[in-house]
Amino acid sequence: MLPRFIPTILVLFFAISRPISAVDVSESCARIKAASTRYGNGGLSVLNQACEAISGEPYHLVGIEDLWATALKEGRTLFDSKKLWGPTGPAQTKDMLGQTTIGPWQITLANAREYGAPYGIHNEWTDSQLISFVQGQPGTQARLAADFIEDSYRDYGLRSPLAVQRYFWLDGFLQKKIGQGPWYNSVLALHPNEMSQTGFYAKQLLLGSRYNPDGLLYWLWISGDEEAIRATLDRWKRDGHPITPTDLKYCGCEPAFGSFLKKILANKGHSQNR
Repeated sequence: MLPRFIPTILVLFFAISRPISAVDVSESCARIKAASTRYGNGGLSVLNQACEAISGEPYHLVGIEDLWATALKEGRTLFDSKKLWGPTGPAQTKDMLGQTTIGPWQITLANAREYGAPYGIHNEWTDSQLISFVQGQPGTQARLAADFIEDSYRDYGLRSPLAVQRYFWLDGFLQKKIGQGPWYNSVLALHPNEMSQTGFYAKQLLLGSRYNPDGLLYWLWISGDEEAIRATLDRWKRDGHPITPTDLKYCGCEPAFGSFLKKILANKGHSQNR
């Protein structure tokens, strides 16, 4: 997680499409693992923690696809690092708010405190105590990320643009401080005057980008959850951020998946029920 604060702007009518249940978690994990060997032992370690988190907790909205896509977007460059589960400072991550984050899901210290009580985290801990505890608990890191995404989907709608954007910095996006450039631009700015022209984080996580080719829709495809893909595309269209065939040339999509997605987008509407 890079800049994330609980948003001050309340968004009305947060319709949730449906619970995550179309595809069995164990089956999804097996399919995703088979398609993720290129991410090495570090990636497999992260994916195993994600599968254990989703399988072991009563999540109703967040799925393994969401948690894995977020880890790839946030922490893929850490997969081969000895610091995979440890802290990273703003000098390394280019965090625009100067925050220290932890592990492949880039958990901020603020969010670790907010969501951490069920996992033994105490608000009165110093930053050093918090980091020391969390970096030794990969499973807790996965659950903190899943809890955050679950809340986002509950409050803003299942896999909606705002819900996905919340993992990065929702207030900044709503206030047009970030994410106003071409969607495929880097989401990080080296200088404050470049922040507004950064890319659209949520769309990059959804589709993938040249920085991270495998997006959320790809992993839903790997899981065989075509219903979820159609529902997500419908949601983005209703929320004013439709995915178009032109977008696919920037996403770095795997060819077979790209062809599948083009066929859906070529149809009149996305939903089979329309």
